[in-house]
Order: sequence, then C-alpha cells, then structure tokens
Amino acid sequence: MSGEGNAVTSRRRGFTLIELLVVIAIIAILIGLMLPAVQKVREAAARSQCQNNLKQIGLAFHHHHDQFQYFPGGGADWWSVPTYNNGRPAVGAAQDAGWGFQILPFAEGDNVWRGGSATTDDDRARVAVGATNKLFFCPTRRAPQTTIFTNPAYMNGTPTVTALCDYAGSNWEETGVLRFRIPTRISDITDGSPGRAGEPAQEVRRAVVAPAGGGALLRPAVGPLLAALPHAAVRTSRQVPSMSRQRSCCWTLCND
Repeated sequence: MSGEGNAVTSRRRGFTLIELLVVIAIIAILIGLMLPAVQKVREAAARSQCQNNLKQIGLAFHHHHDQFQYFPGGGADWWSVPTYNNGRPAVGAAQDAGWGFQILPFAEGDNVWRGGSATTDDDRARVAVGATNKLFFCPTRRAPQTTIFTNPAYMNGTPTVTALCDYAGSNWEETGVLRFRIPTRISDITDGSPGRAGEPAQEVRRAVVAPAGGGALLRPAVGPLLAALPHAAVRTSRQVPSMSRQRSCCWTLCND
C-alpha cells in the first residue's frame, strides 16, 4: 500500500502539458515586455555616448585653437592625404587632410598624427588614414571600422586600408569655421559661437560642435576618415533628416 501511495504522490507532483504551455507562454510574454525596455536603455546609453563624442570633438577643436591660434581647416580635395614634411605633420593651410586628422593630437591620437613608427612620409600617411579612433564612430551605428579603398586619384591607385567615420563638418557656403584649406580664428566668428563645446550654436554656419540633429557644424556622415571633401554632399539613407538638405565640409568620401 505504501508503494502505491508513493506512486500516486509522485504523479501529482508533475506538470501537465497544458500547465507547461501556460508557463512557457507567460515567460514569453514577460520577455516580450522586457525587450523594448532593454532596447530603450541601450539606445539612451548610445545616444549619450554619441553626444559625448561630439563634445570631445568640440573640445579638441578648442584645444587645437589654444595651441595653434586657429581652428582646424577643412583640408583640400577628397583625394588628399595627410601632409608630412620630413616626418613632421603640416599644420594650418599647409595641411591637406581634413579636420579629423588635424584634431588627432587632442583626441588621444597623437601617435597616429605623427605617423606611428613609419619611416617615410608616404608610409606615415598610410598609418594615419588606416587608424580608427572610437571618437569618430556613433555607437548606435557601428564599432570602429576600416575598409579597403581603391581609386586612381587616391594613394596613386594603390588599395589602401582606410578608417571610416560617422561625423562630418557642415559648411557648404565656406563662410563658417571649416573652410577649404583656410584656418579660422575665433576672432573671425562675428555672429556668435557656442558658450561651451556641446551647446547648440546660433547658426549652423558658425557652430563649433553640437549634438547630432541640432544646428551644428558636426553631423553624422559616412566614409573614409582622413581625406578631405569640402565640396560634396554627404548622402546616406542612415542619416539625420536634416542631412539631406546639408552640404558637408568633411574629411571623407561619401560611401560606406
């Protein structure tokens, strides 16, 4: 009798198929409710990081001005690579690379700016264009990334490892801070500038830096990192809405 009683008790402790399905359904519903909340938290953190990137870029602009007495320029043409003179990076109007290269010493990229351990100016330029910097990447979009770029006008047509970037300068009229080759001093800004890096500027043309999506000199972009492209529009389906109406003074090609 005791054996039969134990068998009955054992059977009563198990789950029926219906009960098991109900439990699984409840767990699935809870997971479905939690996922959007988790995604929102991740997106908020990524947005905060993106804004911080822009703030750090703005601070780098100001540090550049403090050291050289002018802001970084927009560089030369899209096929231009960083200019080195006997191992020393050129500065100001003599530098063909865009602002992304010019602010490297103030964005934890001093060694890259100097060309690493390369022994020729051409090799120093290759080191510079191929080095990624997490400050130039929006965490929502992607991690630091490179691509192999080939064009007859770029690096003599040699396939080149080229770092990408998610931000670009906006100054199609060339009346603001980033201009074709010409460095801008803070005293040249006559219609107002942000009080601090990261604050919205009074005008897009005169901004130093602001969060993506606001009136700002820096906006999300795409393409290789260090070549300058002052006369081209940044075109991508994954951009802030206002980008389709903006021209870009960026250091980069318009591709992914």
